[in-house]
Amino acid sequence: MTRRSIRVARDARSYRRHLFIAVAIVVAVGLALAFADLKAFAFLLYPTGWPISLSFIPYSGNDPYWWAFLVGLTNTVVAGSFGIVGATLIGFVVGAAPLLNNTILRQIARGYTDTFRNIPLILQAMFWYAVLLHLPSAREAINIFGVLYISSRGVVAATFANNMVVFGVILSLGVLCNSALRLRRNFASRLAARNTTRRILPVVAAAIVSAMLLVLLTPHLLSAIAIDRPVLRGLNFRGGLYLTPEFSAVVIAIVVYRGAFMSEIFRGGFTSTARGQVDAAKSLGLGPITTLFTIRLPIALVHVLPPLTSEYINIRSPPSA
Repeated sequence: MTRRSIRVARDARSYRRHLFIAVAIVVAVGLALAFADLKAFAFLLYPTGWPISLSFIPYSGNDPYWWAFLVGLTNTVVAGSFGIVGATLIGFVVGAAPLLNNTILRQIARGYTDTFRNIPLILQAMFWYAVLLHLPSAREAINIFGVLYISSRGVVAATFANNMVVFGVILSLGVLCNSALRLRRNFASRLAARNTTRRILPVVAAAIVSAMLLVLLTPHLLSAIAIDRPVLRGLNFRGGLYLTPEFSAVVIAIVVYRGAFMSEIFRGGFTSTARGQVDAAKSLGLGPITTLFTIRLPIALVHVLPPLTSEYINIRSPPSA
């Protein structure tokens, strides 16, 4: 290593050390001020006394305020997750529509993008809420393959018997596989030999925790993956995953609004493919769909991932943004 690279590495370590000390001081001062007057936070232990219309974790009016805050945080994360998945799918489909050499699809995609991208999100949420309220009743709900029902009461979908167990198993498997890949990469790398302990210790800890969680949840997996289908009883559905009209309107508005922005991102990524590569695919007899997934998409991912990350962060913003 040259003297310049050694000096840069030393400065980087010094910067990280001072930054860690500064953050630790700020956190310590904040905790000291918080615990200096514990009475200001005593209300978090009091029961709320009011219901929440939608909760993905167990909740009642007798639960304390801190649990109500956790319920709201969970609802926000779920709404953002639905929005990210739905907006990405719509953005991909609309962004790829102009590549199919179909004038009608191209005009529909352009009209969708130009229309919904310029309507404020809060206005779209109000519009979709009004649309949901004017849908048929639960007895005449729109039935989609027997697993999804849409009515004026909201959206009801088939789900697993215990979503938390299924999610925990999937998360544990993901962390365990990622830890195994990182350990293999570290042991195979010659550079890791100098500082093996500091590199491997967090990975090993994550692997151990995920393995313990996986062992605890696996016995309950068979009962958790049983499909819970909604059944019409009386004037409403029982079972399944129930989403209120308010929550559904917010999710639909986020998907439609952000999907319009993501469609432009995908379209720009698809058109960034060199003309010679597309012509080569045509000369081999590949159709537009095959060319999209084998030629354009792998190249476009390099260009669309950074702006897509910004869109995912914007989805976490409140609907009034």
